[in-house]
Amino acid sequence: MGGKAPHRKVAAGTPGEITNSEVAAMFRTLADLLAIEGANPFRVEAYRRAARIVEGLPRPVAAMVAEGEDLTRFYGIGKDLAGKIRTIVETGRLPLLDEMLARMPEGLLDLLSLPGLGPARVRLLHEQLGIETLRELEDAIRAGKLRRLPGFGPKTEEKILAAIARMRHPGGGRRLLAEVEETARAIETHLGTFPGTIHAAVAGSFRRRKESVGDLDCVMAVEDGAGAIRHFLTFPRRAETVSAGITRATILLDDGLQVDLRVVAPESWGTTLAYFTGSRAHTLALRHLAREKGWKLNEYGLFAGERRLAGPTEAGLYAAFGMEWIPPELREMRGELAAASAHRLPELATRADIRGDGRVRGIGPDGRVIVARQAEAARRAGLAWLGIADPMPGSGLRGALAEDALSRRAEAIARWNRKAIAPRLLPAGIFAIDPSGRIRPDPAPWRARGLVIVARPRATALHEDMTDGVEKAIATGLIDILATPTGRRVLESAEFSIDPVRLIEAARANDVCLEICGIPQRLDLSDVHARMARKAGARILLASAATTPERQIQIGYALDQARRGWLEAKDLVNTRDTPPFSVAISGEG
Repeated sequence: MGGKAPHRKVAAGTPGEITNSEVAAMFRTLADLLAIEGANPFRVEAYRRAARIVEGLPRPVAAMVAEGEDLTRFYGIGKDLAGKIRTIVETGRLPLLDEMLARMPEGLLDLLSLPGLGPARVRLLHEQLGIETLRELEDAIRAGKLRRLPGFGPKTEEKILAAIARMRHPGGGRRLLAEVEETARAIETHLGTFPGTIHAAVAGSFRRRKESVGDLDCVMAVEDGAGAIRHFLTFPRRAETVSAGITRATILLDDGLQVDLRVVAPESWGTTLAYFTGSRAHTLALRHLAREKGWKLNEYGLFAGERRLAGPTEAGLYAAFGMEWIPPELREMRGELAAASAHRLPELATRADIRGDGRVRGIGPDGRVIVARQAEAARRAGLAWLGIADPMPGSGLRGALAEDALSRRAEAIARWNRKAIAPRLLPAGIFAIDPSGRIRPDPAPWRARGLVIVARPRATALHEDMTDGVEKAIATGLIDILATPTGRRVLESAEFSIDPVRLIEAARANDVCLEICGIPQRLDLSDVHARMARKAGARILLASAATTPERQIQIGYALDQARRGWLEAKDLVNTRDTPPFSVAISGEG
């Protein structure tokens, strides 16, 4: 179900200045402490969910509280959670967390971050051996003390020692989905070359197409488990073997990425794949449903006593609960179980549905015109239309074109379109929206010449609120597409703050397309905001934002976000066979 991120100490922030990340860290720490104490798993998961919600809020939560904003309007925030958030912002502390920190050794949190050490084992180590820190744990392992405890053996000790060393490894931490894509596919191919392989897949957050990945969780169905493990250990990029048994193994690659493999018999394939695809909350809810029916669900199957109810296929597992199969991208415990039970899951958009790409660059990084190369790549991909968009002169955006480059680009677009072959090229320009709402340069003359107007919010300071400015710019009626609408940057702070509810409503009311940018570091709109836009009836456009023809594959990452946001083909402008912006047909930029 994915790797666990290292914990960090949580210091109370200065009232009014505490960040969303600090608030989330408090909730996450509280969840871990409750787990160590053996609290109700659903209470623990509630605080983990609270951390994810706060991190996904569109603006600094401190500003929202200071302005008296109703936090309960955001999905997943009830009165109790809103009250706790307000307390943290106003006082810099969370009383319940303070109480738990006061009675529990702080070092236990570091122990929880190690793979294989869940709350029960951490509690056992503390109660039986008095272990409170990573150093004490390391010393206890080397002294052979852990072997006195139930469930701890040589392989477990080896795995823990490697994990402690890995916490200081420069290659640790979460990585962008795109950064591990090639590696994950290579591992799947490698596992598939084992002669006895029946099924093999990379599961976890990678299979859910989450924008970032902590490690890779692999699952394999074979009869010869020991042989499969030996084959796995021959993966060319293996740098270190952390552990290797009969049914599971863990390795580190040459870049520090951890890869786990679980091997099962074919009759357990479906439940194992589902179990390790996650998310944690989704899997926990399925297990709870099984218990309510008197069944038992684990990675080996779904059982009623000794009778197997499901196991060989994922579809069979969900069918046993009266559900339709749930696509991996939706398994985030955001209403998918109820929808699957009612057989009302969306028919998610697929790559075959995509007929156009919202925007690619027409001038390459070296200043050369690459319009024809971009068009050829899109033609090979079977696209019917393609937006050619570059930062406009006077926009102040990085890479803004000079007037002569824009003229050369226009000639190349016209030359291609005269061929009357797919894809139809849509000349577009990227304009900047200032915090005041001014669009630079003035788009009106360019719109009259048939240019698709792509506007991009551009803050002058980090976390600056762009809501008013973007609303004002959208209301001019001059914008066709709003690019990178929320300023999101994956694994980093957003460029600016914006209220997604107001943003989406403004776009819907003015028929402006909201972009899902496929740049792996962007993926903006996020999956959560894409779902909000869908529910509101706003138009949504996928864009690879490719700077070279080779990067047009980024449209796939935009599609991943759309699918995670429950979007169907009908929700995307890209699924039309004809260009969606009639303004572009009259001219060539």
